[in-house]
Amino acid sequence: MPQPVLFDEACARLPLFENLPADAPERLAAAGLGRGLLTATVRGRLRKAGFTDMGRMALATPAELTTVRKIGPIRLAAIRAHILAELAKMFPDARTFHAAETTAARRIDRLRSLPAERLPLSAAARTALGCACVGSLALALRGRRDCLKTNAVTAGELDEVVTAFVHALSHGRPRRALGTSPPEGEPTKDAAEALSARMLREREWEAAAPNILTDKA
Repeated sequence: MPQPVLFDEACARLPLFENLPADAPERLAAAGLGRGLLTATVRGRLRKAGFTDMGRMALATPAELTTVRKIGPIRLAAIRAHILAELAKMFPDARTFHAAETTAARRIDRLRSLPAERLPLSAAARTALGCACVGSLALALRGRRDCLKTNAVTAGELDEVVTAFVHALSHGRPRRALGTSPPEGEPTKDAAEALSARMLREREWEAAAPNILTDKA
């Protein structure tokens, strides 16, 4: 199985849905969590964590959502599909424009057109990663483990690169993490790294667990 790449880590710290119509979050919020979302236990955990409606979840990042117990990659995909189905009822082109594959493709296109020299990186990180020789997209498609194996770059320098990608892909607009209370510092980075590790461990596991949406806890 392929390992998650730095692009995956950056996307884990970006909103589940981007470029939503201005009234979409409010209209989604009016529907609460909707009908048929996962199980009562998981819905309760989402509400306790501050994700009380589909509007809040649509604006949340994968890293934020997966801090909720029992929300892993499979349930994250189910949440996204659930919200997308609701968006499709409101906006005719939602399924096309907001599909996960389309959103990822837009983000890749942004990195493809972004020179690596324009990334806000320290001189040490820039030198270690050879930014003068590669583009932003080529850098984003590198795996963290493969980079660390070279012993030419540190985990901290890779964290710096992922943060630079998040900044670039969000057009430089800061966002406050969603949940029951404002975060201190930047906990979403650690959550994103944890999600990346889980993605690597769980890809094979997912194929063998098609009924994971059934909660037996």
